[in-house]
Amino acid sequence: MWLKRRGAVALLCLALMILAVGAGSAKADPLNHFEGTFANQCGSDIVEVVAKPGSSNVVSINGVPTNAVAVLMGLKVTVDGVVVQEFHKPYSQNHDVLTCIDLTTPPGTTAVYEILITPQGHA
Repeated sequence: MWLKRRGAVALLCLALMILAVGAGSAKADPLNHFEGTFANQCGSDIVEVVAKPGSSNVVSINGVPTNAVAVLMGLKVTVDGVVVQEFHKPYSQNHDVLTCIDLTTPPGTTAVYEILITPQGHA
């Protein structure tokens, strides 16, 4: 059980690091091109994001379709209360960075993201 959770967390961390490092462009059909989406709780909003490297297309905010893009600015992953992955990109107070919690992580695992949604005003 512990080994399965560790493997799932390792895959989650790898996917998130690829997301942070890459700099992809928007695709015409993001849902079919990549391996699906995942939901995040960002304050009172539910933001559905395409799981892909680089900046990710935002599919919907509170169920309303959008063409916005989420740029990953930070990440903190914990397993059973222990931090297993953490990084933060520098940003200024002028950036409207949202703190979000991944709603798709396995039990005992928490992933908290800092994302910048562009164009601004979509969240």
